[in-house]
Amino acid sequence: MKNALAAAAVLLSILAARAYAGKAIVGISEIGPHYAVVTIEKSIHPQNQLVAYTQLNKHCRVLRDPKQANRPTLNFYWLMDHSRYKRVNPLIERGIRKRFQVGANSALNGGDDSFSVRLNELNVVEHDLGTAPLFWVHARRTAEGCSAEARIALGPSDKNALIRLDAIYSVAVMRGLYDATVKSIALKGADVKFGKPVVRVYRIKPK
Repeated sequence: MKNALAAAAVLLSILAARAYAGKAIVGISEIGPHYAVVTIEKSIHPQNQLVAYTQLNKHCRVLRDPKQANRPTLNFYWLMDHSRYKRVNPLIERGIRKRFQVGANSALNGGDDSFSVRLNELNVVEHDLGTAPLFWVHARRTAEGCSAEARIALGPSDKNALIRLDAIYSVAVMRGLYDATVKSIALKGADVKFGKPVVRVYRIKPK
């Protein structure tokens, strides 16, 4: 019971955390100015978050990444203890990129202000987002400067609501020293039309 209550407390604290999406982050010299679009969080070591970010030019257009076949930029870093930057190990990054696949020619209307990311992270849970669920990263100019955020359309069970995707939270249990099994994945954000907070939980597929 104590473990269940502790897990619930962690989940509530994470889901209540402020989203990173929006304005430029300039305090990490190793990266330079960037825009965090989604945080990937887990019940195991919840104090450490994986941040997915993009980078924009002065015209608020998404930069291309020559290290990733010139695809739109989507890179990752650890935010340790919710505050300290840490580079992602290259071997771990390879696995992350398989779970978050950037489309090669994914810009809407041929422009450079958006791109799609295939969310293979959801392969282990039941959902109604289609066979290849995507979220879109949108960049735009605002009165305060450039901004970037991720959006995803939920499935028929949620009336296909379009939400700003702020965080992806996985509940997992350890099956050994290094192996973990995912039990559920939650998408956290806000309804684009009404602005209300949204938390949608998808549970593991039955065996």
